[in-house]
Parts: sequence; C-alpha cells; structure tokens
Amino acid sequence: MNADLSWSKTNVSTSFSSRERSLHEEHMNAITTGDILADLKENVFSLLLNSAGLGPMSNGKAGPRTFFLDMEGEGVMTIIFFVGIRLDINDATVAADSYVLPLVPELVGIFGSELYTLSEKGGVSLKCTKPAYKLWTSFIKASVERSRIWSREVKG
Repeated sequence: MNADLSWSKTNVSTSFSSRERSLHEEHMNAITTGDILADLKENVFSLLLNSAGLGPMSNGKAGPRTFFLDMEGEGVMTIIFFVGIRLDINDATVAADSYVLPLVPELVGIFGSELYTLSEKGGVSLKCTKPAYKLWTSFIKASVERSRIWSREVKG
C-alpha cells in the first residue's frame, strides 16, 4: 500500500471497550477471551492491521493478503483474500475490500492441492472457536449486504 495507514491502528483500537481490552490482556495467548464478540473484534483488528502493514507479520511493508479463518477442531473453514482498505467518508468508517471463499468438504476435496499451495505461500491464520466462527459468518453476510448498498461517491 502506498498510503500512510499508521492512523488505522488508533482508529480500529477505539472499537474495543475497556472491558474488552482487559479481556485481551488476560487471555493474550489463548484462542478465546471467553467473549465471542471480543474475539471477532480481535480477529478483524488483526486482519486490518496486518494487511495495512502495521501488524507483526508485515515489518512495515504491505502485509499479507490472505487470511484463514481457522476454526478450533475443524481447521480452515474460510479464506479471506484482502484487496485493500476503503474509507467511507460519508459514514466515517473503514472497510476491508476483500473476497471471501467459504470452504466445504467438497471444495477442499476438489481444490486440495491448490489450497495447500496457497497455505504454503503464507498468510495469517485467524484462530476462532466454533461460536466465534458462527459470529464470523453472520458478520461476513452483514458486511456483504452493507457493501451492496454502499455509495462509493462522496455525498454533497
């Protein structure tokens, strides 16, 4: 990415309540904080910061473009291909412009070698519990619907 996105860490951090920040600190190395909404927010935070080149895997350069939703006990269930960060000035929000590939056993069987190659090329694994993955699927559906009606022009 060519633009300076250092502001985005502060911006996205404001989505966490003080309780959620405390949960994060208490469960730093755990797969869950015990709060599925906080877990989802943590995953979205990681996706945005890593892709903006501000996460630990990016070393200040454009970050990874592939993210794997890795559900506890089931493995990778969804792949998110990140394109860029979009700023919606009218609503004062940021969005991850991306493609989402939900995986079902049939797809894994058909594209097994391609998926293996993709995972070998790197990416970020976003670990989640089954309840958090269910919330992820709702979040993705709502985000897709939101983007269908998103005016990409600045209003008046």
